[in-house]
Amino acid sequence: MIKKTNILEIIYPSKCGICGNLDKDGLCDECYTKLNKHVRNRIICPSKKLGIVYFQVGMYIYDYKDIRNLMINYKFNQKSYLNKLFFKLITKNNVIQNYINKFDVIIPVPIHKNRYRERGYNQISLILKNMYDNRILEKKLVKIVDNKRQSTLNLEERKINIKKSYKITDVDVIQGKRVLIVDDIYTTGNTLNECSRILKENGAEIVGILAIAKD
Repeated sequence: MIKKTNILEIIYPSKCGICGNLDKDGLCDECYTKLNKHVRNRIICPSKKLGIVYFQVGMYIYDYKDIRNLMINYKFNQKSYLNKLFFKLITKNNVIQNYINKFDVIIPVPIHKNRYRERGYNQISLILKNMYDNRILEKKLVKIVDNKRQSTLNLEERKINIKKSYKITDVDVIQGKRVLIVDDIYTTGNTLNECSRILKENGAEIVGILAIAKD
């Protein structure tokens, strides 16, 4: 008997998210090589304008300008299949894998349930699900305020907008742990810093952040 997933692959074979050629990983070798030329793997140095910084370490993989179109298509144009492409970019990056392996718990930045209904998926959760890693914990950090999109606000407005937007649903899973928070884009850092604050105040020993891109 052919498994359901195999049947779907026959009917809708996976394609490279960039060139459209058939590829089971969603990113062909040729396009991967082109994207790999833009890899930065840089440490995030938060701006003093962020105020108190609650995360101890942070990294990003790309400059946003180099993968902007892919990000926009993935988040806003219903191209959820691009999760395979981003998954491959992360897992084939040895520097980033070594960084991820330093943490006990991995948490995707959550989106509000209203945003989830609108989009149909959390873009970071969808990528991380490909890892089949029991360190990945969803719904332990949740967004409880459906506030304005950070991208529509200036720096000061972002600080105010994101405050008290998140809560921990299970303190035990983070207490005394090294926790990594993963997001798609680091712009001002307010979202990741607010998530870090909640985690630190609820007992996380160390909080690190990882962004696919930095703007």
